[in-house]
Amino acid sequence: MRPIHRMSVAAVGMAAIFALSVQANSGRIQNVSTARPDSDGDEHHLPKCSVARLRGSFGFTTTGSIVAAGPVGLVADVGVLVFDGFGGVSQTETLSLNGVITQRSSQGEYFDDGDCTGDMSITLPPPAGLSTSHFVIVDEGKEIRFIVTGTGRVLTTVARKQ
Repeated sequence: MRPIHRMSVAAVGMAAIFALSVQANSGRIQNVSTARPDSDGDEHHLPKCSVARLRGSFGFTTTGSIVAAGPVGLVADVGVLVFDGFGGVSQTETLSLNGVITQRSSQGEYFDDGDCTGDMSITLPPPAGLSTSHFVIVDEGKEIRFIVTGTGRVLTTVARKQ
C-alpha cells in the first residue's frame, strides 16, 4: 500500500472511532487522556484536568435543601465517591432527609470539560432516580466541589481526596 493510502486509511479509521465514541457518550465529547490512569500511580504525566486524572476515593459531605420536585426538606449527607479514571463513578453514603437516615450505594458517570469543570450523573435507588451535578476540580485534584443541578435542589457537596 502506498504511504498516502495508509495515511488516508488511518485518518478514516480514527474519524470512525471518534464518531462512535461521541455517539456512545450521547453526543458529548469526553476529554480522555491517552495516559493510562492505572499506569504507575504517578499523576504528573497526566493533563491538569482530565477524566483520567479524576480517579480514586474522595470523602464527601453534602448540605442543603430540597425545595420542590420530591420529598421537601433539609439534607445532610456523608460518604465516599470512587472515580475510576475512565468516566465511571460509584458512591456509598449515609443520608439524612429531614432527620430520616438512609444508607445507600449508587453508580454513575462523569465527564470532564478539560477546564477543571465537568458534570456527573448518578442513578440513585428508587424512588430518587437520576441525580445530576456540575463540578469544579480544585487544589490540583485534591478536592472537588459540586452543585446539584436537578430541579428543586439547593445542594452543594465538597469532596476531598482520601
